[in-house]
Amino acid sequence: MEDKKQRTRRFRSPHPGVKIRKRYWPKSGLTTYSAIYLDPDTGKMASVSLTELGHHNEVQRKDYCVRKSKEIQRRRDELAAGGQRRTQTDINVAVDRYLEEKGREIRARTVEIYGEALQRFRDWVKIANVQLAEHLAPHHLHQLRAYLIGLPKRQAEKGGKRGKRSEGLERRRPPSINRDIRSIRTMLTYWRRRDLTPLLTSDHLIDRLQFVKEPKGLKTFLMQDKLALLFAACQRHDAVKFTETRAEHAGHAPVGNTPRYFEITPFVLTVLLTGCRVGEVRKLQWRQVLLEHKYIALDDTEGVKTATGRRISLDECPLLSLMLAAMKLRAGPTPFVFGGATELSKEVADNCRDRMLKQFDAPAFTWQELRRTCGTFLSCASGIRGAGSAWLSAARLGHGLDVAQKHYLGVLNNIPVEAKTLEAAMGLEDAMRTYLARRFNVGRDDSSAAKVSVFR
Repeated sequence: MEDKKQRTRRFRSPHPGVKIRKRYWPKSGLTTYSAIYLDPDTGKMASVSLTELGHHNEVQRKDYCVRKSKEIQRRRDELAAGGQRRTQTDINVAVDRYLEEKGREIRARTVEIYGEALQRFRDWVKIANVQLAEHLAPHHLHQLRAYLIGLPKRQAEKGGKRGKRSEGLERRRPPSINRDIRSIRTMLTYWRRRDLTPLLTSDHLIDRLQFVKEPKGLKTFLMQDKLALLFAACQRHDAVKFTETRAEHAGHAPVGNTPRYFEITPFVLTVLLTGCRVGEVRKLQWRQVLLEHKYIALDDTEGVKTATGRRISLDECPLLSLMLAAMKLRAGPTPFVFGGATELSKEVADNCRDRMLKQFDAPAFTWQELRRTCGTFLSCASGIRGAGSAWLSAARLGHGLDVAQKHYLGVLNNIPVEAKTLEAAMGLEDAMRTYLARRFNVGRDDSSAAKVSVFR
């Protein structure tokens, strides 16, 4: 009876939950060993080759299985206490999923910028041989930053097809590097909050994926003399006509009256005097121009960079209000101020700017500089709103008061105290009255407020 009990007695395994499997391969004559266990995170059977790990004798295999058994038990206890399960997500799949999800929240242009930076991240992943998002560790961030800094600048290939770019010898500038770092940090933060990078913390992203120091010069804007040259160049640009069009040749219209280019002067004046971003002006609709209330309502948050609507007062620029009123009469039922039936394309606006710089002696300027010029003059013109000029500038341009105080306030000291409007502060009042009288048949002597009421 005792012999029978001894034969049926089961011995306790020194490594519970982990089994050693022996396998003989007839073709090669080799015998391999592997450890089989139930993964507590996935709930699936997992296998590890003990032979490939270099455990060639029984003692080594047993020691590994004992350690693995204890590790599995600790992991089970962590999960039982509320720990997060570890996942295995292919890093390229995680990037695609991130771009898809963010595409529902942010603008298409922002997604495009993210995509350019994340393509460089994908290239680094191949070099670093990181396959799973969960395997990203703090030491990888140093390698990633060094890789981004060392990338050469891409430039247009001479003699190549349009849009084709190749790598040169020059290194990329800090703003380009920081744009990539910012995009990648945003994605890694997104992953961290969804437990895809358990080895990374917010401190790791800040300390080990630091921005490159950028040299910061003075913010540029246009002074009164440059503004006068720009206004004259805009009018020369718009005055160019076709020699003779087909319709004119057929006698349907007077010869030499068809404009050759898009009329850019009203567009430039609107960007300059409202301080709006160029994209906001391109998408501006007549329903947003409330002349009876003397303001422009940027209520379409999809067309605003910050996704926060704001009102642009027209009290500070009465001649602009007068011009918009005249334009509204001539626009008819078209919804957009500058594009007619559709919004004005970025290509048309940029082409006009480039043409003015190359052919019509316009001073060097960018759309952002016009916006910055508006903020500078509005902040420094004490005759417009007095001590509240900086606050008005910040509200008009759609940024914080600290930005206006840091970059705009006190920069200009030659604005006459009697200048009560932006046109007068910029030295454009007389030139604009002449332009409005010639282009829109608006009298010079009447007050702007009376003229606005005529065009309602």
